[in-house]
Formats: sequence, C-alpha cells, structure tokens
Amino acid sequence: MKKRLLVVDSDEQSLRQIQDALRFVDPDWEMTYVEGGPQGAEQLRTGHYDVLISALELKELDGGKLFELARELQPATLRVALNGPQDGDRLMQCLPLLHQALPRPFDVEAFLGMVDNAARLNDLRPELKDLLGHINSLPSVPKLYQELNDLLEGEFVNARQVGQLIGQDVAMAAKMLQLVNSAFFGLSREVEDLQQAVSFLGVDIIKALVLVQGVFDGTGELHTHRIKLTDLWHHSLTVARGSRALAAMEGLSRQVRSEAFMGGLLHDVGILVLAKHFPDRYDRVVEAATGGRLELARIEREEFGAGHPEVGAYLLGLWGLPSAMLMVAGYHHNPSEARLTAMNAVVTTHLADILCGVNHHPVFESMMFDNGVLDGLGLRERITGWRQVLAMPGW
Repeated sequence: MKKRLLVVDSDEQSLRQIQDALRFVDPDWEMTYVEGGPQGAEQLRTGHYDVLISALELKELDGGKLFELARELQPATLRVALNGPQDGDRLMQCLPLLHQALPRPFDVEAFLGMVDNAARLNDLRPELKDLLGHINSLPSVPKLYQELNDLLEGEFVNARQVGQLIGQDVAMAAKMLQLVNSAFFGLSREVEDLQQAVSFLGVDIIKALVLVQGVFDGTGELHTHRIKLTDLWHHSLTVARGSRALAAMEGLSRQVRSEAFMGGLLHDVGILVLAKHFPDRYDRVVEAATGGRLELARIEREEFGAGHPEVGAYLLGLWGLPSAMLMVAGYHHNPSEARLTAMNAVVTTHLADILCGVNHHPVFESMMFDNGVLDGLGLRERITGWRQVLAMPGW
C-alpha cells in the first residue's frame, strides 16, 4: 500500500522546488502538492495522508490552523513544518501542533531520515496511532518540574544546571531531544546528550519554551493506582545510570555511553504513555503482570495490541529522536531481534534493566535475560562481575 504525502506551500515556485527535490524518492510514495491553506484543508477533509508538510505562512488560512485541522481529522499523520528564517515567532506558537520541522531550502535527505524514523516499528492499532499523534507532552515528576521552573526564574542560571535537572526526568528529556533534533532551531546534527542539547538551544530559548510556551507537563498525574510516576522515574533513572556504567566498564565510546544513559532514561517511555491515557486498563495489566509474575510487555500486548516497547519507539520516532533512542525503546526486552553484532546502548539498557532496575516496583521483576544476545555476543560469563560492580554504591 502506497504511503501518501501532502505538501502545502504559499506559492507555486516553492512547491516546484520541493517537487523537484522529491522526484527520485521511492515510488511507493504518492505525493500531492497544493498551493494555499484552503486547498490544503480540502485535501485533509477528503483524503488520508501519512505525512503533512506545510509552510507556516499560507494564503487565506494560517499554517497553524492547517496543522490544528490535521491533528483533529488525522491525528496519526506526521505533522511537519517548513521552517524559514522569518518563521521563528510563528514556529514557537505552533510547537504544540507539530511533530517535527524541516529547514528551507527543502532538504530531501533530512525528510527521508525523518520519515524512516517515524515508520520504524509502525505496526500499531489505529486507535494507538491516533492517540500517539495527539500527544504533545508527557507527565513530568512535579518536584523536578518545579525545580526547573524555579531555576529558570532565578537571576543566575547556566546550561549545565538546566541539563542536569532535565536529565533526571523521562518526559522532559524526551521533549527536549524532540526539539533539538528537529529543524525547529536549525541544527544539522543528531544530539543524544542533554548537556549538548541545552547548550545548543541556550538558556533564553529554554526559558521561553518552559515558562511561556509550557512545553512540559508538570501535573505529574497518571491516575493509576498500582503504579506511580515516581516508581517509573526511580526505575528509569537507575537503569540509565546502570546502562552508562556498563558501557564505561566495557570501554565503549563516549557517544555510546551517552546513548546508553539517554536510552536507559527513555526505554520505558511507552509505559508512561499507556498508564497516562489508559489508567484503569493499565492497572489491570500491572495486576496481571505482578500477580502471575508474567512479562509486562506480553500482558500489554494482550490488552492493547502492542507493548510499551513498540509504543515508546513509535512516539520517539514520531518526535524525531535519534535512531539509537528508537532502537533502545523498541528492543530493550529482546535485543537479539535487532540482530546486533556488537555491544551497544540497546544491550547495556537490557542488562541494566535486569541487573539494577528491579527494586523499584514488582512489575519490573519479570524481566529475563535475552539468551540470544548473551550467547551471540559472548556476554554470559561477565554477568557476575557486572552484578558485583553495580551492587556497589557510587557507580
């Protein structure tokens, strides 16, 4: 089945430039090009599209209104803004409606990478895709959210302080990486390290995003009874630190150590999504998983048709996070299915999930080692040593 792309721009010349850039793209794509907001709105009302790319300044109908209509009519559609030098203020106002942005002049390689990421692990039920398409932010731990607000409102604040604080919270970290890895702010490289993300964006922009635009959700509410946001927070932060420690013990590169930490922090973001939006059903999942000591993702798939690995990877792909983060989220339970040939952040997160992430809630105790990756990479004999190191304080 062909994938469908709708491109909406303000003038014929701009559309022709994008059409020329996309002329050699995979023939499995069916592309529609229209000039002006009303024409774009009509296409959304009469046809289904997998991706919408639109200018923010359009004739007769503002680009923000078009993205709002797309979210209402086709929430699973990937919504991408074309970002020109003059679009800064308008782009900030439209952030809640957008998944990603692309720079002008149109970069076909950036577009293909974006769509490839968003299409990974895409086999979800339509209602889950619609839900994920609507999500703009995830609940943060209230204490950390308030600390960040207090820090940003202070007279003296530096990027290092901001990065360290955001790096303790799953939701804020995911949102910050979404922003820095799209073309919202004109960067041309993948960023997995939050210190780098904060440095690239700058404290002033982060102040505007947090204090004015409200890009983070500080409510801290899941409405579940059998698992709390703080349970997930303690687990995720412990796994992140353990994953980074394992990468360091194995002498992996600085980049992989950074991926190991951030992947560990975000690996269970799918739990956050399911528990937030289906609290009663997720309570049943937790009860079944803990009562029968069954693997959590298996019970989730029975209840929702997808487990938290698939849900998390889909959302992170939709938000345009680096592919390493998608791989960790999608394969941290079964890294052998990723067909890895060397130890990386997927493996370190899988190991840390079991070696040091099981004490925060009974639901995390059902994790089992993936024998395929242990034997395939020759890791089995190292488990005892890793366990001893991770049992020590201070790693």
